[in-house]
Amino acid sequence: PPPASSPDRPPATVNEEIGRGLQFISNFTDMSIEEQVVAVVNPETCINCGRCYLGCNDSGYQAIEFDEDTHIPMVNDNCTGCTICASVCPVIDCITMQPREEIFPESPFMPHRGIEPEGEVVGTLAGQRDKRVNDYAPVKPGKAKKAKVDVSDVEIQSKH
Repeated sequence: PPPASSPDRPPATVNEEIGRGLQFISNFTDMSIEEQVVAVVNPETCINCGRCYLGCNDSGYQAIEFDEDTHIPMVNDNCTGCTICASVCPVIDCITMQPREEIFPESPFMPHRGIEPEGEVVGTLAGQRDKRVNDYAPVKPGKAKKAKVDVSDVEIQSKH
């Protein structure tokens, strides 16, 4: 199909857009707690805007520092792979997530979550592997109610 901005293609309808992102959604229990990624900044495409630094320092783990001479952001081993920096970066693919063991081989991931828990760790993360083996689903079949939305009379206006 022609690109979305093509004059040969009319704007998408709401019905065409509903559910398109579902293939990218999963339970976090399907993810491995053994694998870890970290942010890597491409100095060739970085425009030195500082958004990654602000996002990481305000909402992340203070894992980005700026080089005083080049002003290129440098990710340190405090990075948890939360992707805040990549989300706020205006340059597509300037910040990518790479396996931690390749970027920081001498620094395995040890999360800093404040006060260490006392006693046995319980809950979702402690039972993650067991729940995955037993086909754990956070919403039991038949319990969720599907909302019916009528979008037949909704139109999307193109700004072009």
